[in-house]
Amino acid sequence: MNTLFPLTLTLVVVSCSAPSPVNIHPEPQDATLVANGEETFSYYKSRWNQINNAQVARVGARLQKVISLPNADWEFVTFGFSTPNAFALPGGKVGVNQGILPIAKNDAGLATIIAHEIAHVTKNHHLDRKRRKQALSIVQNLKKSGELTEVETVKNNLLSQIPTNTEIEIEADQVGLIYMAKAGYDPEEAIKFWQRFVDYKQKKGLSKTTFLATHPLDSKRLAKLHEILPYAKKVYNRHR
Repeated sequence: MNTLFPLTLTLVVVSCSAPSPVNIHPEPQDATLVANGEETFSYYKSRWNQINNAQVARVGARLQKVISLPNADWEFVTFGFSTPNAFALPGGKVGVNQGILPIAKNDAGLATIIAHEIAHVTKNHHLDRKRRKQALSIVQNLKKSGELTEVETVKNNLLSQIPTNTEIEIEADQVGLIYMAKAGYDPEEAIKFWQRFVDYKQKKGLSKTTFLATHPLDSKRLAKLHEILPYAKKVYNRHR
């Protein structure tokens, strides 16, 4: 995503068989953040061009059924922008730009996008990003003041405990993969989507203000998706 940090959703544990390789339980959602998310979404809807899109509504409704997001007032809205983008906000608010639909290609591809965004929300990734930004600011200020010993302390004791952007994206990839499998979408389609995602980005030379630029897909992320794919396939086969 761009300046709209994608957020995520929550899911019930799949079954009493093998435990999930990733923690798909949602983190507690702060009531203030939910209220802010609802207010922000209302603002976007009042000022952005909304269009009717049956695919977004259909896929959103299907995912909603398998995600346990307490007190969520779900909304899946399509905005008429050509920029490939999607986002989710606390409270079950999801926005999809029509420009990302050709990259999604099918319902499973779209489920990959939406589930990934919701996963950011359910795992409170926006707070991780905020904490990292604050810690980096502290480091910069300490460097300016010449307090290099304190810089190393902050790096070792604070930054090391905060997930990196890549780690955040990997978790959203994996949690989203289980969400879509639970909803009956073939998780193998997620791998195909992310590959199309990279191809599109490379062909267009997208700027850093776009969804695709802020979701870099490196070999590590792809390897992690393949790592959890066998489990996701088992979930999918139980719910197809």
